[in-house]
Amino acid sequence: MLDRGYSVIGIDNLLTGDIGNIAHLAGHPDFQFIKHDVTNYIYIDGPVDFVLHWPARPVRSTTSSCRFPR
Repeated sequence: MLDRGYSVIGIDNLLTGDIGNIAHLAGHPDFQFIKHDVTNYIYIDGPVDFVLHWPARPVRSTTSSCRFPR
């Protein structure tokens, strides 16, 4: 999307992810990262053209209160 001229906001709580996966985007003028749990409401100022969602395949963890299907 960035290479097509769009501004991109990445939102993730990093429960199963790693900020290193987007390290190459740090400093890009059209990319913003927000650490946020998407199960909670978030207001994004301005128009939103697309919402793309790639759910992670969860790693079983004793630190998460979420129940994941097997």
